[in-house]
Amino acid sequence: DGRTTSYFTREVSEEEKALLQQAAGPKLIGSVTSSAVTTPTASSAPTPTPAINAQESSTGAAAASAWNQAGTWEEKDTSAWCTSCLKKHLTAAAVSGTYSAKVKEIKDCSGDASVVLTRGRKRYVFDYHLTLKFDVVHVSEGGINADEIDENEADEATATAVPTETVVAKGTLELPDISSTVVIDELEIEPSSGWKKKPSDAHTAGVVECRSLLVEEVRQKVRSFVSEFNAQC
Repeated sequence: DGRTTSYFTREVSEEEKALLQQAAGPKLIGSVTSSAVTTPTASSAPTPTPAINAQESSTGAAAASAWNQAGTWEEKDTSAWCTSCLKKHLTAAAVSGTYSAKVKEIKDCSGDASVVLTRGRKRYVFDYHLTLKFDVVHVSEGGINADEIDENEADEATATAVPTETVVAKGTLELPDISSTVVIDELEIEPSSGWKKKPSDAHTAGVVECRSLLVEEVRQKVRSFVSEFNAQC
């Protein structure tokens, strides 16, 4: 009667539902009804791809490099110190005797050096090449020094023999590979093919022997340089 129930709240009978469905016509292909729409669940939804964290990415990239992962790589340039140290030792090279030889000058010195720390171990790296100029001196007994004569005892004048030193030869030594990869005992030290000052025939044998002794002394000076390098850095 409309007083207790309205039209909009009344229940539709099964017969009326059938008539309404028939009046609506056939369902279109591809159409979606409200009953066909489903809400995605956690299991059906696609898994999102996580964004790359910048800090983790950089850490991962560093970890790919073994030296950076361990944090043990360091290289310190010691070229200035090593060049000075090497020259100090080489200019002290000298041998003495009837024939004496001494390094007088270092020429064309070039190279570099560094200390490398890798995996907790230090490596002393150097590579130099240079030329040494040397003199060979002959020491003779000399002659009379008149200044040593006692004027008050002219009748019993005595003469004093004063040793004299004469440069009888000049030459060079080539050191093409003073390197941390070379065994000191096998260090190449090559005398120049010619002399800056050629010794006379009377002095040749003595000069050549003296030069050989100087070569060994130079080798020992390089060894001293290496020892000091390893101890100081």
